[in-house]
Amino acid sequence: IRVSLGRSTMSIQVLSDAARGAHFLFSYFALLPLANRRYLRAWTMDGPVAARAVHRLHGDRALAIAGADVLIEGEHHIPAGGCVLVYNEASLLDLVLLNRYVYEHADVGVGAEVFAKFPWSGEAFDKAGIVIFQRGDRSAAERMLNTVTQRVAQGANLAMGGEGRLSRDGNVGHFKRGGCLVAIRAGVPVVPVALAGSPSMMPVGSLRLKPGKLRVSYGEPVSTEGWSEAQADQLAAHVRDRVVALRQ
Repeated sequence: IRVSLGRSTMSIQVLSDAARGAHFLFSYFALLPLANRRYLRAWTMDGPVAARAVHRLHGDRALAIAGADVLIEGEHHIPAGGCVLVYNEASLLDLVLLNRYVYEHADVGVGAEVFAKFPWSGEAFDKAGIVIFQRGDRSAAERMLNTVTQRVAQGANLAMGGEGRLSRDGNVGHFKRGGCLVAIRAGVPVVPVALAGSPSMMPVGSLRLKPGKLRVSYGEPVSTEGWSEAQADQLAAHVRDRVVALRQ
């Protein structure tokens, strides 16, 4: 008697990946309002260090559920005295990586308005230094850039996505000029940050999540000395190339 388990095993694996994906999404995004409420309570009672620990634990739990083995490399490249950390995004997993690891090195961040719709998020983002702006509103974008440039010029680190949204195909997309423009105006270097591994675990648009390895790589700072505001697009393209190389 011959019994073929190949198709059944595959079906079980698909169901397992789907269950893991649902568990991950619920644990991080559905419970984010609760985490934000705890963050604000910790901030009020014990200060920003304790509050940051709340979000750190929230991210760690989600990554553990995802079955992610995370490697961090190149943190020594982050300079003192202010910089702009420009990163790529290719999966919902990357949003967790950013909040858990990249924002550990940032005093200021930029977020889309959709995230401010979570309960308690607006106040929590304000405490965390995350500036929310409306996509498609040029005047709002310019106000946001002016706000974060002032902070960076005073020595703060800014974390900002190069693409401005999740990549749809898992590759590094076109980098916009925003982060590089801030760096040029503030006279600070740009640190390329590459997030790798997430598309193979959970591609954009999929609810299935496979265990795997994730990597956050910080590259050598790119000086903005000699770059003009008119060359911000060229600098962004150069930083993108550095991110692509770091992901290899």
